[in-house]
Amino acid sequence: LIPPPNVSTSNDKVGSVHFHPNGRHVGVCRVNSKAIDLYYVRSTAESFKKRQRRLRRRREKEGKAAAAAAGGKVVEDTTSKKSKKRGILDDASSDEDENEKGGDTTTPLDAVEKSILENASLSPDTIKAGDEFEYRGTIRATHKIRGFAFAPSTHKGVIQVVCALATNALEVHSLSKSKTDDDDDEDKKKNKEAIVSFQTEKQSTLDMYGHPTGIRSIALSSDDALACTVSKNMAKVWNVVNRSCIRSLTLTSSSSGSKKSAAVSYYGLCAAFLPGNTHFIVGTREGHILIIDIASGDIIYTEKDAHDGAVWALDLRRPTAEQETMSLVTGSADKSVKFWDIERQDEDEGHPGHPMVVHARTLQMTD
Repeated sequence: LIPPPNVSTSNDKVGSVHFHPNGRHVGVCRVNSKAIDLYYVRSTAESFKKRQRRLRRRREKEGKAAAAAAGGKVVEDTTSKKSKKRGILDDASSDEDENEKGGDTTTPLDAVEKSILENASLSPDTIKAGDEFEYRGTIRATHKIRGFAFAPSTHKGVIQVVCALATNALEVHSLSKSKTDDDDDEDKKKNKEAIVSFQTEKQSTLDMYGHPTGIRSIALSSDDALACTVSKNMAKVWNVVNRSCIRSLTLTSSSSGSKKSAAVSYYGLCAAFLPGNTHFIVGTREGHILIIDIASGDIIYTEKDAHDGAVWALDLRRPTAEQETMSLVTGSADKSVKFWDIERQDEDEGHPGHPMVVHARTLQMTD
């Protein structure tokens, strides 16, 4: 089942297929895709007519090819409607009326069932999925789709689809039919024909404030008013009192340099608030240490390759009366424990006045 040539699609394998409750529509979503292809399921009579038209066109092409090979001699197809000789004053509609009057007196459904029984052993070239499925449109979400389902619609002829995105959000899209009549074409007015097209539209979005992946660490501020949670490529700051999400921060950063480079994502494993509760520090699986400003949501300092392995744990030694300096201790999968001094960035740094870490000493462990 292939969409029309003018519709862009991916070569990824199909991830999920769902049928509408009425059984007349089906949606196809591929793995790691932002799009859902919607198809209309034809009835038995409709698919039979579609197949007959396709086979008739194929016989006409084969006849023309044979005529060209025979030196221009026309080879008529006796099984086709167009093989009948037509007068100057005759038209296509009159031929169809005569065929309907002089044809088989059985009902269309009976004729379809009879033809299916007679052609039960059709070749694979004769049977096509396009005879039973008609492409209607493509729903395009803002992010990768993890799952979808058809939703009941209160409007006739409107198909609604609910998409669950990788960003832990829900989007509702609709597929509706729009008819546009060409007022300048008198022939179409007489034949009562209309150009039928289908359009998709995003109706609503529901953001779910939780993490899209598993939470790896939770940290509380010194006054227990804020909470910080970290997961894969994501950090969130919460208000403990009303349980609302204050900020959603993406753990991504661009590498420095004159040339443009792609954003680098970090996998957060542990976190802790710095004194003052205006910054929090994150240890990553890549072995980096990040300091994030809550107000701006930016990574204001990155200690790259702080460890040779993942930073699984970190803790702060807060200032006391005997020692006013702050220090940080980190434990990593590289079997080492490192101690860091927390200082303020100078004017020549990227964010003067904001905190940074300076390595003090290392304690190497045996296992």
